[in-house]
Amino acid sequence: MKIRRPKSTNNIEISSLIDVLFILLIFLMLAVRLDDVDSKIQLDLPESKTKDSGSRADQFSIVIKKDGGLFLNDVSIKREDLQRLIHDSRSETESVTVYVDKQSIFDLFVFVTDELKAKGYKRVNIVTVTKN
Repeated sequence: MKIRRPKSTNNIEISSLIDVLFILLIFLMLAVRLDDVDSKIQLDLPESKTKDSGSRADQFSIVIKKDGGLFLNDVSIKREDLQRLIHDSRSETESVTVYVDKQSIFDLFVFVTDELKAKGYKRVNIVTVTKN
C-alpha cells in the first residue's frame, strides 16, 4: 500500500503578513516622537551637542527673542509682568520650557530663570538645536 503525500504548495498566506505589517506600522506611528518646536515664534536657537531630554508635559513656555521680546505661551508680555503672570510651582515635577534666541540679551535670560527659581520651579528645559 502506497502512502500518498499531500501535494506541497509553495503559496504563502499573505493575509497574515499584511496584518502584522499594519500592526507594526501602527506601533511605529504611536511610538515615534516627532521633533517639532512648539513655539510659533521665529528664533535662531543656539546649537548643542546633546539631544533634548526634557519632558513634553510642560506647564508653560517662555520665549526670549533677540530684540528683548518676551512671550509667555506665545503671548507677548512685558518684563515687569512676568512675575505676576507665572504661578507658583505646585510640585517638584512641574517643568517649564524656555526658548532663547542665541543673540538675545543675556540679562533677560538671567531675569527669567531667576523669576522661575523664585516661584519654585526646579525643572527648566532650555531648547537648543542639535549640531549635525
